Amino acid sequence: MSQPVSHASNTTTSGSLLPAHLQKVVDARGTQYAAVSAFLLSWEKDNTDAASDIRSMSALLQDEFGITSKLCMVPESDRTPGWTLRAALANATGKLTPTSGDKKSLFIFYYVGHGYVDRSRGLLFASGAANSKEIPWDTVRNSVFLNDSSIDHIDALGILDCCYAGSARAGSTRSMQVLAACGPNQQARSRTGGASFTVRLGVAVRSLRSQGIPIVTPAAIFSEIERQKPSGLVPSCHLSVLGGSHPIALAFVKKRTSTASRIPVATRVTDRDKNVLVSLTLSGQHKEATKEFQRIIQNLPGHLGVTLVDAYETDASALVLARMSLEVWARLSHHLDLDYIGVIIGPSLVHRTESDLRHTKVENIPPTSSSRKPYR
Repeated sequence: MSQPVSHASNTTTSGSLLPAHLQKVVDARGTQYAAVSAFLLSWEKDNTDAASDIRSMSALLQDEFGITSKLCMVPESDRTPGWTLRAALANATGKLTPTSGDKKSLFIFYYVGHGYVDRSRGLLFASGAANSKEIPWDTVRNSVFLNDSSIDHIDALGILDCCYAGSARAGSTRSMQVLAACGPNQQARSRTGGASFTVRLGVAVRSLRSQGIPIVTPAAIFSEIERQKPSGLVPSCHLSVLGGSHPIALAFVKKRTSTASRIPVATRVTDRDKNVLVSLTLSGQHKEATKEFQRIIQNLPGHLGVTLVDAYETDASALVLARMSLEVWARLSHHLDLDYIGVIIGPSLVHRTESDLRHTKVENIPPTSSSRKPYR
């Protein structure tokens, strides 16, 4: 089962350390950036309507956040697109120079188009044409998403709208996240449900803005995309936290500056929030550990709501089942060793009335498999 949120590492949870881990989440604040730039990548010849999506993303970033994007459309004639991209990324990140006061900048990398996975080379970007050339994700990772003293002052956010996008990996001490259209073993560019991931991302951002919030995090966008996800075969998006402990945050502009985006404002969505069901193993005496967990979650701020569903004694101590919003899960799982069970909608099917049952369903995340897969 593919987990919609993944982290470069997790913390083993003990009862004594649990309050400290949760306090890190409570204290975390989004970074105020000295500068933000965006780099948008696709292919000149693409059969997934990527050109339309890249224009929409450019307009969305300018319209909602005041971010100017550099568009890079790889020509079919480029015999070494990986080398070309590496040079372009170095030039783009080089313009984000260090500032006084240790204030960081943010670099956004966006790719839309075909993607597939090779056993030895990992995630690859491709145009999908006959004799299509490829750009390994490693080219982007090594330029933007790895520890490098020359870019220590830059946080990085990746947005990948391609098949198998969730297989993108990296590691660093800087804050780096990737919001992917699907998990590491899923396809995404078929426009199932009538809209691409880019369009659904835009709808989610505009919906969050309409709530009057001043800033938005990738975790909040991830949560809103999943909340609005149409029923059917649309894959769940995937948020990878590749490094760092503080959230990446984008501030909305006070006045929209563009009308070019074709991304609509959100219309009707489900009136019941989707939640994540997780399990957590606590060390220590099982009854005391469970009571302490209850006490801690009751004292969390309202925006970090966690509900204890059930708890059991185990050989290790106590296994607790809890539910929380997608956004809260995305934040907590970076500090706690939460085992993902599934996305649920509505109340329990066992402990509720027949009236509740008529309005409740469980959403299953499709299982994952395979090593190399054809791109779509």
